Amino acid sequence: MSGASFELALEDMLPKRSLARLLDVVQDLTPLMDEVGMSLVTSTSRRFELGVDPDGNRWIPSRRARETGGQTLVRDRHLSDSITHDPGRAGVEWGSNLPYALIHQEGGEIVPKTSRFLVFQAGGGMVFARRVEIPARPYLGFDDDDEAATLAIVQDFMTAALEAR
Repeated sequence: MSGASFELALEDMLPKRSLARLLDVVQDLTPLMDEVGMSLVTSTSRRFELGVDPDGNRWIPSRRARETGGQTLVRDRHLSDSITHDPGRAGVEWGSNLPYALIHQEGGEIVPKTSRFLVFQAGGGMVFARRVEIPARPYLGFDDDDEAATLAIVQDFMTAALEAR
């Protein structure tokens, strides 16, 4: 820079011990990512309670929910109870490992693999269908509230790292 200037480095603002601690902490963010993941699991669980996608839109009601007055995607709570997280050194993954989790998240068509019809119970009777269309009912996502919560978690984490003695 030409003219007059003043330089201030991070190490000038922080005690050496705090800076060393901060640099040490950011090498492996697994504890931070674990905390973020727990927050995202909680947020996702809340979506199941409300029956909404990450944008706040209500899910398309399932036939079962319409007929029984129940909630879509929460009859036995297997899907909502399966939401978990896996923290890593630089990020976190959260979701479900249930085989039907993806079709509810993204929607799609179910067709029989080995017979002419799908056979299942619905409405108090047996149903025979050549195909079933499942609408997307997204429950995983990152909304504005998730962003604010994540930023608060990161700020608290970094502040604690800087203040550690």
